[in-house]
Amino acid sequence: MKKYIALALSIMTLVCVFTACGKKPTGTEAVTVQGGETLAVLTKEDGGLERNDQGDILMVVTEEDGKAVTDKDGEQQTTQVNLKTAFVYDNRIEFKDYYLEIPDGWTNDLSYTDLTIAKKGSDETIKIMRSEDKSLEDAMSNTESMFKTVKDINPAAVTSKSTIKINGEGCIFMSAYSKTEENENYLAYAFLENEGALYTFMVTAAHDLTGNLGEIEKILNSVEFK
Repeated sequence: MKKYIALALSIMTLVCVFTACGKKPTGTEAVTVQGGETLAVLTKEDGGLERNDQGDILMVVTEEDGKAVTDKDGEQQTTQVNLKTAFVYDNRIEFKDYYLEIPDGWTNDLSYTDLTIAKKGSDETIKIMRSEDKSLEDAMSNTESMFKTVKDINPAAVTSKSTIKINGEGCIFMSAYSKTEENENYLAYAFLENEGALYTFMVTAAHDLTGNLGEIEKILNSVEFK
């Protein structure tokens, strides 16, 4: 608690100077990321956060007691934020390697490794997962096997394979819709490889979205990698 109080006090008195490329942030803001860690992130005069050329958020370097670290000239030191969990600022959700913007009418539910957003007043959700030990071929093969099982259980189930854009790139989109007297379920997966990692985009709903993804397609294509 003392550390957070000290951090808050230091933030109130900070006049941040960032020397790279002549940029001078006008202030800082205390934000809390998933897991409870508090960061002193740099803010711009016109709103939003200061970032480096790779799109990473910049923060003030602080000591254990929350005091800002300065160099021999008295200038406060800054560094990029290395996100280990999800971070939300305004309507933008960020992870270490990518970010997306949450459109109006959607909410976010964050966990340590995955991101889930849900449409308000609906049963539609999008979950994004990242893996470094799974190949695209294996992921698609496993999904095809799972959907085959769905068809075996309910022959009336409808499965499909199409293409959807993520980060402007065409990706395979595999879906299955099953309806029984008790319930109905829609499940779909899209996969994208980037920088040695496999990103899995899972879409769920309790109604049929086949051929009618609406906002979901726009959200998926809004993903940008850093």
